[in-house]
Parts: sequence; C-alpha cells; structure tokens
Amino acid sequence: VDILGDSTWCDSTDRIERALAELEKILQMAKERNVLVLGVVFPQSPYYATTGSFGRHAIRRSCVEQALSKVDSMQLAYDNFVFMDENKMGAHDYADSLAYDYDHLNGFGALRLTAKIDSVLLHY
Repeated sequence: VDILGDSTWCDSTDRIERALAELEKILQMAKERNVLVLGVVFPQSPYYATTGSFGRHAIRRSCVEQALSKVDSMQLAYDNFVFMDENKMGAHDYADSLAYDYDHLNGFGALRLTAKIDSVLLHY
C-alpha cells in the first residue's frame, strides 16, 4: 500500500478546521441559493485500514474520523447537504476488481459509484 508523506501533518488541526469552516461557508451560500451540495468520500483500498493512514496522502485515520463526523453532522444543520461516505474507513462494499489502484476506482467502479450518486440526486 502506497503512503506518500508523514501522517503527523494533521496533528495540528488548524488545516482541517479551516477546511471545515470553508465547507460550512459553501453550504451556507448554497442554501441561500437553493442549491444542493453532495459531499462524497470515495472508496480507497481497504488495506489502509491496517495502517495508521487514511489513504495514500497520509492523513491519520483518527483525524479523518473526527473530521468526517463533523461533516456528517452538517447534514443536520443544512438540509441542502447530502454526505455520502463510500469509503467507510475501508469497510466499504467495493471489491478490488472495481479499483484502478489503491485510491482510484476503475471504469466499473466509477459506474457503480455514479449509479449511487444518481439515486441520491433523483431523490431530491
């Protein structure tokens, strides 16, 4: 499993907190304009679950769990926001045959994810 970098970069939560604040601004602007926002966490190799890293770009799994929990809770505050966690910390239902590499889907995986996104969008 490829991990690029040092996962300790997220020990300072300023970067993550700024990103969450920016997401909240986007959600507020979108709500004012009656725009639906769909947030998607794409599936990555389940092998990352055996490491301390969430994925190839080396953010710690513990940092991601906290951030994703905050993003998920934003659905309560913004009825124009739908959050789809298709990675589920590596416990997803995308077989290895749907992967191009450790952190990208292949064409068949993309079809499956697109169908899931389509079903969410058709609901709204």
